[in-house]
Amino acid sequence: MANLNWVGKDEIKTHHQKVEYQTIDCKEVIGDSESENLIIEGDNLLALKSLVPYYSNSIKMIYIDPPYNTGNTSWVYNDNVSSETIKKWLGKSVNAEDLNRSDKWLNMMYPRLKLLHKLLKEDGVIFISIDDNEVANLRLLMNEIFGKNNFVGQFVWRKRTGSNDALANLSIDHEYILVYGKENFENFQGEKKDFENYKNPDNDPRGEWITDNLTCNKTATERPNLNYPITDPKTGNTYQANKNRVWVYSKERMEKYILEGKILFPKKENGTPMYKRHKSEVRSQFKPISSLLGDFLNTEATKELKNIFKKQVFDYSKSSNLIKFLVLQATNPNSNDIILDSFAGSGTTAQAVLEMNQQDNGNRKFILIEMEKHIAKPITAERVKRVINGYSFKGKEKTELFTKKLTSSQILNSKTMIKIADEVAEIEKNKKDNFTKIEKKFENNTITLNGITEIDEFKNGIGGGYKFCQLGENLLDEFGELNLNLSFSVIAKHLYFLEFKQPLKNPPKRGNFVGEFRGNFLYFFGDKKFTFSDLSSILLTLNDYEKIIVYTIAKEISPEIEQEYNLVVRKL
Repeated sequence: MANLNWVGKDEIKTHHQKVEYQTIDCKEVIGDSESENLIIEGDNLLALKSLVPYYSNSIKMIYIDPPYNTGNTSWVYNDNVSSETIKKWLGKSVNAEDLNRSDKWLNMMYPRLKLLHKLLKEDGVIFISIDDNEVANLRLLMNEIFGKNNFVGQFVWRKRTGSNDALANLSIDHEYILVYGKENFENFQGEKKDFENYKNPDNDPRGEWITDNLTCNKTATERPNLNYPITDPKTGNTYQANKNRVWVYSKERMEKYILEGKILFPKKENGTPMYKRHKSEVRSQFKPISSLLGDFLNTEATKELKNIFKKQVFDYSKSSNLIKFLVLQATNPNSNDIILDSFAGSGTTAQAVLEMNQQDNGNRKFILIEMEKHIAKPITAERVKRVINGYSFKGKEKTELFTKKLTSSQILNSKTMIKIADEVAEIEKNKKDNFTKIEKKFENNTITLNGITEIDEFKNGIGGGYKFCQLGENLLDEFGELNLNLSFSVIAKHLYFLEFKQPLKNPPKRGNFVGEFRGNFLYFFGDKKFTFSDLSSILLTLNDYEKIIVYTIAKEISPEIEQEYNLVVRKL
């Protein structure tokens, strides 16, 4: 397997383990107060580490849109790694002149991807948007962290219709989405099959059917057993297999299908037999999705955001339809699946999740992390707030009525141009009453006719809610010990994960009992000395258990008592 090396790799490989846990303080609630959706403002490395005690192995889908490292737009390296080389990079912009640009990008991505891997469920999937600048490096990096065998695929999608500033007269109009699963990821939902062509003109009791190909993509040399003649029992006409595309079924199976009336013989002797495929034979209602996703133009994403804010507030946002497609394919609407986006930007992922829930009555949840203070609340959170509550919309809606790309010979042919002009004029005449105005354009040898509708209305909200959160105090104090000034529920979640490597779903707010996992009962006694009297109180509440685990500052319990009652006391 190809290895990826870069400046700082040895120092960065364990950096995610050294990042401190912090509390996540959620004080502002928008919409539904019971919502478990989160928008977190703060450094995404710190935020991801702080999510681990609560969401380890719990995230069904991750979508991230990290910096593409193009050099055209700069980003700042901020990870305080214990390395003299890396410390020189702190707080400095990474731009086109930076010879260590890829090294810095890989150092930024590595610890975040390690934490994302820890958060992802065993049957989860991660999508990463990227372009040609770092896609090769990212593929190798993901192979190292997620495993080469867990590579699912690489989507390609169209972001624009062309560029006038293309290098070498080649316009790069696409981007990628790398897809990796975790160990137990199985498959996407797929695309729903279209059964519109299934009919039953002959009243076949087996139901609706279509004609299907009876050959396969193999030659007679490759599959000699599939190279044989078949005979129409009604006419006696014989049809020899095509030597370049032999029959798809064995001779015995073909004879069975002929008897069952499953082979449709042609009326003409030189025709080709077909297979009568009944709808009842279809094994699945879905077919595989293509790795070519089609058009999700950046202009549409920009327009979508401008409709919400009435002005341009963010560059390079993704289309919500693109993210909705990924959410549809990777999640189950009724399984409380969590979608995480740790490079949240304008908040497209949250909008996509809310709209998908509205569309299929789902109960998916989202967690968004945005590190820039001037973006997190005024753009990320505000966008989601407006989607939830509704917003006034004043603008234009464009409907394409006609488009035709012309060749040079067509443009120079006066008869052709008169004919096209008449066609455009007829469409304009018939459609003008349906729109505020009709807009005609001729660009790049393409004629376009659009109907423009002026809109001034209030767009209703779709409901839902979220908590706006910020990173709080460190879980550990300056001496490296648990910060006992934190609330009991925060400490409980941390200790539960520390002990069981599982998130605590419903943390208690007070008391000593933290939680149970597979018969192991966990307790926290804070700054109180743990005594036999405390153990006796615990035993009164338990009928059966594997182990009792207690975190405390000190104990008055003998080793013999610990062994007798299968008790483990851990000093804070």
